[in-house]
Amino acid sequence: ETIRDFCEGKQYHKLFRPITKKVLLSTCKSILNMEEEETDRKMPPVKKKLQAKKKILVVDDSAMMLRNIKEMLEKEYEVILANSGRKALEMFSKKSPDMILMDYMMPNMDGRETFESIREMEGGEEIPVVFLTSVSEKDKIFAVFKYRPAGYVLKPPDKDKLMSTIVEVLSEKE
Repeated sequence: ETIRDFCEGKQYHKLFRPITKKVLLSTCKSILNMEEEETDRKMPPVKKKLQAKKKILVVDDSAMMLRNIKEMLEKEYEVILANSGRKALEMFSKKSPDMILMDYMMPNMDGRETFESIREMEGGEEIPVVFLTSVSEKDKIFAVFKYRPAGYVLKPPDKDKLMSTIVEVLSEKE
């Protein structure tokens, strides 16, 4: 069948509107008068869909630190930013991150209080939280350990160290 015959037969409308792959394949088979078995054997295997990037919520009151961490992570992960503990709780509910990187020292609601609140939220008991902070006092560190954070990285973070910590924490979650 020539293109002119095809167009004069007004079958072209079946291919120009939004259609599914199944309808397109079926229409092409019909036009070419092919049996189902002939084309099914010759179809290339369907590639698996690309996995969605893991989501990491980064919580810090420093805009510069948020920007730096985002630049480090955005090629590998979907990065969600929050500049306060309250904003972190809001973003946690809306975005369902796979992991949280959190500063300890923040005004109004510090990292420990935010961490406690997340643990009390639905789905928050299992979310891995890694503290990314300059706080190194033992009493403050031990105050957070009772909630079992997934890690504790001191600022300024070394990119390789931070990336390896994230990979390790996310692989444990799976």
